[in-house]
Order: sequence, then C-alpha cells, then structure tokens
Amino acid sequence: MNTKKAFDFESVNDFDRHIALSIPNYGGLCDIFRAISLEDLHPQGRFIDIGCSTGSFIDSMPKPENVEFIGVDLADIRNNNSGFTFIKQEASEYLKGIQSADVIVLMFTLQFAGKHNRNKIIDELVRINKNGATILIAEKVYIDNSKLNQTLHREHIRTKRRSFTDSEILEKDYQLSGSMFCKTDFEMNKELSRFGEYHQVWQSYNFKAWCINAL
Repeated sequence: MNTKKAFDFESVNDFDRHIALSIPNYGGLCDIFRAISLEDLHPQGRFIDIGCSTGSFIDSMPKPENVEFIGVDLADIRNNNSGFTFIKQEASEYLKGIQSADVIVLMFTLQFAGKHNRNKIIDELVRINKNGATILIAEKVYIDNSKLNQTLHREHIRTKRRSFTDSEILEKDYQLSGSMFCKTDFEMNKELSRFGEYHQVWQSYNFKAWCINAL
C-alpha cells in the first residue's frame, strides 16, 4: 500500500531560504509587516508571531524597550535565537488564554489550519482585535477568475524552477495537498469582513497580505 507522506516542516533544510525562494518578494512582505508592527508597538506591550517557524521574523524586529516578544508554533525549528519567548502550542489554544496584544502576526499560518480550527483561531483574533490588537495576516489565495489564477500559478511555477527541480516542485505540491487549505479571494474577504475594516497591504502573484487595525 502506498501511503501519502505529509509535508514535514521540520525536515526542510535552511527553512528560511526555502520560504524566501518559494514566495516571490517575501522580503518585501517582511519589510511591510515589520514597519506596521513598529508603528503599533508600545512600551509594556506585546508582539505575537503565530506560526513563527524559525523565529527569523521576530529576530529581524528592532526590540523597543519593555515590549514582550512571543513566538508560537507546533513545531520547534528555531534558529539560535533568544530574543523572544517561544511557546509550543496550538494557535487557538494559546490565543484563548490571552486578553490583549499590540500586534499579532500570522504569516502563511491560517492556510495550514483545518476548517474548524481555523474558525476557532479567527474567533479569538476577532476578540483580541476588539481589545486593541493590530492583526497582520498573509495567505496564499486562489484568484476567483480561473484564467487569471492559472496564469499566476504558471508564472509562479516558472520562477520556482530557478531554484528547485521539477520533481521537487511536484513532490512538495503533492505533500501540501493534504495539509494546506487555501481560500479563494471571495472566501478570504468574507472571513476578513468579520473584523470590520481591513486593508490589503501586499501582493505577489497569488500571495496576499492584509492589515486589520486595532479597533
């Protein structure tokens, strides 16, 4: 019997380089999220990265005095970093236990949560946003126009072939099919509308990012 192997984040060598090569202009996204975060961080405040992976984004942040930096993830693939508190916990369970934060970042995290768990995470984010948190979300989406979506996908694959072999691209796509659950543009906007006002702040191919300002 041929058993499908799910994508294993912990098995990826040089994870940060892998992500940078897989998501065009990933550095630009980090620059924008970093700039927005710094605008909204206050003394004695709290910055949370949900799905922090290696912790490189938190490490890249200037550290304002007396701000608490927290990274949350189910897998511990941290680099040699000590500039934040790491919590190994499921996202919705962690968020359920906090009342407030200055900034919460979810960079390509929600797409790996199943439908029910994703709804729980959004419920908690809406609550914390109402308590004054800025929420930054980045996701891969399916463009609602099928022809346009195919064009963007084809061009994205072409760019990935500069860094990965065809077999590597196909194998990763196969592994992700059972663990990554992307939304369409329409579905994503409907989900974000639960917060009220939101703004798209970045796009590269069919990767997008939004800012939900503190209420």
